[in-house]
Amino acid sequence: MISKAEIKYLNSLKYKKHREKHGVFLVEGHRIISSALEFDNSIETIFLTERFKKPLSSRSVLEKIQTSQIPKKIIDEKEMNIITETETPSGIAALCTMQNLKTNLTEFAGPGIFLDKISDPGNFGTICRTASWFGVNHVFLSQHCVDPFNPKAVRSGAGAHFHLRFYQVDLKTLSEKKFDIIGTDITGTPVQEFKRKNINNLVVVFGNEARGISDKNRPYLDKIVSIPKHGFGESLNVAAAAGIILSYLIN
Repeated sequence: MISKAEIKYLNSLKYKKHREKHGVFLVEGHRIISSALEFDNSIETIFLTERFKKPLSSRSVLEKIQTSQIPKKIIDEKEMNIITETETPSGIAALCTMQNLKTNLTEFAGPGIFLDKISDPGNFGTICRTASWFGVNHVFLSQHCVDPFNPKAVRSGAGAHFHLRFYQVDLKTLSEKKFDIIGTDITGTPVQEFKRKNINNLVVVFGNEARGISDKNRPYLDKIVSIPKHGFGESLNVAAAAGIILSYLIN
């Protein structure tokens, strides 16, 4: 059981100001928590319902939890509904320490991606999930980008947050460090024709869903690539475009 005060505290983490105040965020779902247990050590407490412990599908994550030293608390369904955001919670949630956004490049070993004012948390999380799939472990965030620990962004990331490093470093700084900065835009060179240089020096820029890469950042692009259109449509969703672009550039 948990107290009313703790329920109120956990529920407050749905809001950015409370996440930043306490330096923690809440995740839910056995796949994300399984990823956190496997790749990360940021979990502070795990919350479970009795229902979650019954299905065979829960067995693998329960075994990981049992072998860890992480505190566990059994809560009822009503309490789980209050602290989580999904309409039908799976019955498991975890309180995690929030990664501080890095402001220096001492840990950077490319490739990386730069997200220029991405505003939709679902797109943000999907891009992170895609980047992780291609082994891109460094994510640079512009000013006014969506909060990376927004609950929807974390859910859409499907565990990627636990093995990505997030940076608050502007594109000008990356340009001054002589990284190979590749922008994405419908006016660019077809991506399949692009001859990339050293992948470890590569930073790929994805722009805002409606406005693309900002005018402020365009001067720092070394090259612009595009995805040729063979059918109908005004544009691709930025998360879908990220998957296609990275499949060509990261190989």
